[in-house]
Amino acid sequence: MKKRILSILLIFCMVLGFVPMTVFAETNFDSTWTELTSVHGGTMLATGKYYLNSDITIDSAITITDNSTVTLDLNGHVLRMTGEDSVIRMENGKLTLQDSNSQAIHKFSEVNDLWVLDEANGTQIVKGGVITQDRAGISAPSYYGGVSLGGGTFTMERGSIVGCAASGEGAVASVQVAVASRWKVVQLWAVLQNRVVVCF
Repeated sequence: MKKRILSILLIFCMVLGFVPMTVFAETNFDSTWTELTSVHGGTMLATGKYYLNSDITIDSAITITDNSTVTLDLNGHVLRMTGEDSVIRMENGKLTLQDSNSQAIHKFSEVNDLWVLDEANGTQIVKGGVITQDRAGISAPSYYGGVSLGGGTFTMERGSIVGCAASGEGAVASVQVAVASRWKVVQLWAVLQNRVVVCF
């Protein structure tokens, strides 16, 4: 009987060993974190740590300025801009973008050479948290990008910037840009107009 129980226990341990650790991962957003919501669109973020608890839509940029140090965790969700602006505009300070849920799946469709969020019918798959613009029906890049850097430092540890386009300022633009590993930026347009433009 002891051998049978031991055998069952060992089999259970082996099966558990085959399960990816991300299944057990749960980020604990304690009281030091602030939930980012659509109310933050058009506002300046103070120094602190922010996270998405659901997909949110904004119609004006979230701004980082006044030497603020901001960490934003996409947490597998979508931060989407529907207005004529950058999703995030940096005028100064430091922004670190991370994503604690890289297994979330989002679907996009191609419209006018850009990927547009289309969770119901999209055929292009992006895993993890996403910054994107709603650009359906717009064919020319006459607006700002996903993260516009007019100053400061942007570090992208995880997450994706998808379907963003820009002129005047790049999808990511600055004279001082710090970018970490494990990032991806998909489907970006940028037109250089008297600025340093970095598109990944």
